[in-house]
Amino acid sequence: MKFPHYALILTSNNLLKMNNYPFVAYVPMTSFKPEKHWNSAENKVRYAQDVLIKASQYPALAKDTIIDCGQVFTCDYECFNDYKFRINGNDLKAVRGRVAVTLGYY
Repeated sequence: MKFPHYALILTSNNLLKMNNYPFVAYVPMTSFKPEKHWNSAENKVRYAQDVLIKASQYPALAKDTIIDCGQVFTCDYECFNDYKFRINGNDLKAVRGRVAVTLGYY
C-alpha cells in the first residue's frame, strides 16, 4: 500500500476485562468517492453497511471518509500503533447499528 489506511476499532480489551486477550474487532475506512458511495437520487450513501463521516468534524481526516461496517475483522491489537481520533456519539451509534445488522442482530 502506498499510504496507511485507517480502521475503526470496535472492541476494547479494557472494557471487556480481558487484558491478556490480544485481539480486537475492527472495520476498515476508505476515502469517500461520490461516484461509488453516494446515491444522488435518494441523497444518501449507496450501501446500507456504509457510514459517511465528514472531514470537517475530524481534523485528522484529509477527506470525507466511508466506514465499511460490512467488513468486520479481528487483528492483534499491537498492529494498531498510530491512534488518530475518536468518532463522536452520533457516528458511533450509526456504526454500531450497521455492524449489528451485518452480524444479523436487529
